Amino acid sequence: MPTKTTNKNLLGMSLIVSHPDSPAPERQIELYAGLGFDSIFFSSGIGVDFERIPALARHARQCGVALEAVHAPSRGLDAVWTDRERGETVLSELTRILGYCRDGSVDKLVIHTVISENTPVTELGLDFWSRLESAATGLGVHLCYENSCSVAHLGAVLENSHPYHGFCYDAGHENCCTPGADLLGRWGHRLLYTHLHDNFGVSAPDLHYLPFDGRIDWEGMMRRFSAVGYGGTLNLELACLHSEDYRRMTFEAFASAALERLTVLRKFMQAT
Repeated sequence: MPTKTTNKNLLGMSLIVSHPDSPAPERQIELYAGLGFDSIFFSSGIGVDFERIPALARHARQCGVALEAVHAPSRGLDAVWTDRERGETVLSELTRILGYCRDGSVDKLVIHTVISENTPVTELGLDFWSRLESAATGLGVHLCYENSCSVAHLGAVLENSHPYHGFCYDAGHENCCTPGADLLGRWGHRLLYTHLHDNFGVSAPDLHYLPFDGRIDWEGMMRRFSAVGYGGTLNLELACLHSEDYRRMTFEAFASAALERLTVLRKFMQAT
């Protein structure tokens, strides 16, 4: 179930490896905690083995922040809709990662429902997601289904999912992959987590820019969050790969800029 609106949404930040001076994850956690972030997001793309999740979660708690969510790998997710044998391999791998989340008291696993929109929606795939949900529920981890290239696959999974699990809204993905889909209007009542980042829409790649450096209407976005009663974490999912300006900044300056932008977004929500 979505978290009810509060006066102070928590502020989250992703671990980053695309800056030339990206510190080790432990040091990033310490830096983010010192700046004033509340929670940390572990992306599948940071090159750190999932076995380290429990240790990183403990380190985060010692620093006064939470390792709130982990992003599952996307490999094999097309196959779960069409190939039973390969789907079993993916299920085994994801169940292993869910175990690491449980061991670290990380209560959210963010996951895409498909990679290619040309993959058919099948009963085989829906059975896979049902079985993964059963494993996640037993381990006390919420699956947060993230929008990407296919509204059809996301909708099929959410419409058949248990209320314990829900939706991770990715603002950048909607802007550059499915503009006008109004995913918050459709599934905002299931919203559990957020990926906030900017880009220039369908004419540009998924840049993962800081808010206000692309074309997303962030004030309007925050009104949409308020309209669905979202009171969970406002979490940034950022990268420096496509911006020389970001890469010329010190890592600490980039993280500080991220916190400043995110604080503005929270003020937008409080004003609605």
